[in-house]
Amino acid sequence: MATPNQAWVTDITYIRTHEGWLYLAVVLDLFSRQVVGWSMQSRIDRELVLSALLMALWRRKPTQPVLIHSDQSRQFSSED
Repeated sequence: MATPNQAWVTDITYIRTHEGWLYLAVVLDLFSRQVVGWSMQSRIDRELVLSALLMALWRRKPTQPVLIHSDQSRQFSSED
């Protein structure tokens, strides 16, 4: 990518803690490889993903459309 905010990639991982599993959704800018948004919750659901994407939008405030790439897991779809 030639400039920031052209393409973002997303992924979800899980982290074991003393209190149980936590799920982390991360949004990376492909240009800088910086984390531009993230969310951590005890449930892996659509809210986890939307919170990370909203953080990225709030922090970066892109003025042009951004291509968002994911592994197309269930949490990234519009279906329940």
